[in-house]
Amino acid sequence: LYWNTAEDKLKIDVKVNFSSKVKGAHSDPYVDLEEDPEDFVPEVITKRLLWRVAQAQYDPLGLLCAYTIKFKLLMSNLCTENLKVQWDDALSPDVRKRFMAIMDDMKDLREISFPRSLKPPESRGRWRSDPMLLIFGDGSTEASCALAYIRWEMEDGTVLCRLVAGKTRVAPKVKITVPR
Repeated sequence: LYWNTAEDKLKIDVKVNFSSKVKGAHSDPYVDLEEDPEDFVPEVITKRLLWRVAQAQYDPLGLLCAYTIKFKLLMSNLCTENLKVQWDDALSPDVRKRFMAIMDDMKDLREISFPRSLKPPESRGRWRSDPMLLIFGDGSTEASCALAYIRWEMEDGTVLCRLVAGKTRVAPKVKITVPR
């Protein structure tokens, strides 16, 4: 996440590095996600590599939670279904295919930006009512999420909403039923 001062927006900066660290520094450079994932993803995918890529995404506000939950669900499936797979064992071609699909989706993240300020610049104190904080939550047997938005209603009747934060969680190992 970085601040583009020219547009006053927060832009998403996704970095991926498949190399291991030596004395705290990566031995290879970061990968450019504009390329096809087949060009830079190693042939052998391990649980360690998958976890390294998933946890390398810095997202304190949860703006990337729709993407990072895919990594978490993949890791959860690996940990519950394949109990005998060790951290440095090669994963199945099906897992590699799912990992490649997630990496392909991550290319789109560079196009996403968020306004830095939650208050719209055109408001300048001219809104019809106080801003409202809207919180949405949803869940399933696999994961749950919550998103917080702020809603501004302007004097001319237009409504502006801004994403404040998001949070996702993988469902616990003990399965529970979803209330209707």
